[in-house]
Amino acid sequence: PYRGVGYSKSKLGRDGDHRKLPTLAASGEVGRDVSSRFRFPVPHAKMTFALPSYAHIPGQNARHLPDAFDGAKASALAETEDATAPENQAWLCGLELLARGFYWECHEVLEIVWLRARPNSQARAAVQGVIQTANAALKLKMQKPKAANRLASMAELHFKDASGVNGQLAMGLKHEQIQLALLQIRSGKFQGLDFR
Repeated sequence: PYRGVGYSKSKLGRDGDHRKLPTLAASGEVGRDVSSRFRFPVPHAKMTFALPSYAHIPGQNARHLPDAFDGAKASALAETEDATAPENQAWLCGLELLARGFYWECHEVLEIVWLRARPNSQARAAVQGVIQTANAALKLKMQKPKAANRLASMAELHFKDASGVNGQLAMGLKHEQIQLALLQIRSGKFQGLDFR
């Protein structure tokens, strides 16, 4: 999903040069124009990522460059597992993006985390639940409450699949956070949520 680039001069900087947009890249990468004011530490992370200069909203602004999230995606562990969630830098980055209102970007980063989880695992369900929550929040931002509610219902099903026998959610998520997020989305008043 979300492939391709839809840049136009009216949606870029004054000079139309999209290469000057800050990108979400690993802090050690060379050749990136990332302002330090966009840097944030990822909780319990060994890497620092740069926030994008804007949150992409389909139909309202330009998509980010295709490689804008390569640094974050490259930090995903080879296999997504519940036990290694605190060490999975891409997972932590996706949660940080969600907490800061970068919903489309959250989905973009977490997709690789989801793909690397075992099929039908609780970890995969937890990641998919977060992705659908981000998608629902994005639909609210786009003034599409029906779509947001449909996605919130899908997220809820994924979170049920992410619950273990003891009621704990996979990937370090907490039931209270999930319930609050879904309630806010369904009421049309999502104020952001800190899954970290």
